Amino acid sequence: MGFAEPVAQRFFESLRERYAGAVAIEPRHASWQSAQAMLSDLRIAQVAASPSRFATDALPGGWPGLVYWRLHGEPRIYHSEYSTAYLQGLAERLQRSRAAGVPTWCIFDNTASGAALGNALDLEQRLR
Repeated sequence: MGFAEPVAQRFFESLRERYAGAVAIEPRHASWQSAQAMLSDLRIAQVAASPSRFATDALPGGWPGLVYWRLHGEPRIYHSEYSTAYLQGLAERLQRSRAAGVPTWCIFDNTASGAALGNALDLEQRLR
């Protein structure tokens, strides 16, 4: 779904009237690149997605008070496992976020071939 600022603005303002907790979105259209200021103003984090679909979704964006990584597997979405080097770099990023006191989430969605569990356990060890 493309970014339509008036629609998104009304929706997120309405959401914020009803709910003050953590919210993260995973846009799947490049037009959301222009939404960063609005998301930040309304305390909406943008998920860092892998594989990245456009320039601003490779790293967390929007409101910096929440960091959320959603990893679908690369190069084959939902199937591929992540390399040791990728997981080491991710662990370093997650540690920096946590050290800054930012709530930090990481979800592995590369479940079709069972890679998610191994990647999550590997990452957990790196974070200890």
